[in-house]
Amino acid sequence: MQKKDIADKKRRAAAAVLIFMVTAAAAALVVFGIIGPKVNKTAQVASYSSKSEIEYNVNFADDSYYNEENIEFGSGFITKFVNDIDLTFLYGFSGGEATEFQGSYSATALLAATYNDSNLIWKKEFDLVPQTNFKTEQASESVSLPLKEYVELVKNLQETTGVITSVIMTVTYTVNASALIGGETIADKSEATLVFPVTGDVLVMGGTPLSEQSKAVETEVPREILPKEKMLIGSIVLLIFSGVALIILLLFTKGVKPDPTELQLNKILKKYGGRIVELHPGGRLDRSEAVCVKSFRDLLLTADELKKPIFKISGEKPIDTEFFVFDEPVKYVLETGYSKESFENSAECVK
Repeated sequence: MQKKDIADKKRRAAAAVLIFMVTAAAAALVVFGIIGPKVNKTAQVASYSSKSEIEYNVNFADDSYYNEENIEFGSGFITKFVNDIDLTFLYGFSGGEATEFQGSYSATALLAATYNDSNLIWKKEFDLVPQTNFKTEQASESVSLPLKEYVELVKNLQETTGVITSVIMTVTYTVNASALIGGETIADKSEATLVFPVTGDVLVMGGTPLSEQSKAVETEVPREILPKEKMLIGSIVLLIFSGVALIILLLFTKGVKPDPTELQLNKILKKYGGRIVELHPGGRLDRSEAVCVKSFRDLLLTADELKKPIFKISGEKPIDTEFFVFDEPVKYVLETGYSKESFENSAECVK
C-alpha cells in the first residue's frame, strides 16, 4: 500500500499531539479507574459555645427621695447619687466532651478623656481583677467599682488643668481559654465591655456586657474519591481514538521534506519580488550569447550595474525557473536548479 505524503513538519507536530493525548488518556485511566485520587476535606467533629458577661448592680447614696422605695429607676442613673457599682464577671464554656480545659481572665477599668468625643486628651487604666488562671468550664469573680473615687479624680484633674472634657469609663473583661475537643485543640477568646460616662449628670450603661459565640470544631479528613464513571468512559474513548490515530499516522503516511529549490525560489521572490518581471511561462531564451551567473546575488549586482530589470520565466517545476537580465547582445542567466557540473558541461553558457 502506497503511503500518503505529508509535509514532514506537519507530520511531526501531529504525532507529538497524538502522543500527548495517548499519555494523558492513559494517566487519566489509571487515576480514575485504578487508583482513585485522594483529597483532604474538612469535617466537623464537634462544636462548642462560650459566654462572657459583666453583671452590674448600682449602689446609691442615702437620700430621702432618690431611692428605689420612692421611685422606679430606668436605664439611667443620676451620677451624684451613685456611690459604687458591684460588678460580677462571669464565664461559661460548653464543649461536649472537652478535655484538658484551661484558661485565664482579667478585668480592667479605663478612664479616657476626649475632646469632641473623638480626640483623646488623656487616659488612665486601673486593674480591677489581675490575670487569674482557672481549669473549670465555669468561672466568676466579683468586685466593687468605687465610682465616687473616680469621679473625684476626674474633678481634681479638671480643676488643676482648667479644662473640662468628656470622660468615659470602659470596663473590659477578657477571657482566654483552650481545650481539646474531638482530637483538636481549640482556642477561645471572648471579651465583654461595660461603658458609661463619669462626667455629666446622668450615668447610662452601654458597651457589650454580654458576649456569646458558637463555633464548629473541624479537622482534615483524607477521603478517597470513588472512580467517576463519566471520567472513566471519557478516558477510554480518548485513549482508543488517539491511539488509533497515532497508528494510522505512523503506518500509512510518510514525511516529505520541502524541496530545497522551492525554498530558495520562495525566499528570492519574497525578498526581491518587487524587482522581478514575470514573463509568459513556457518560453525559452536564445542561449547563443548567454552568460550564466552562479547566484541571484550576482544577477542582482549585474542588474544594478547595468540598470536593467530582472526577468523571470517559470517552468513546470521550481527547478526549471530561470532569471535573467538583458544587455544586448548578452543575456545574464540564473537557473534555479543550477549546479557547478551543469555549468561546466553546458555549451550554451559563456565560460
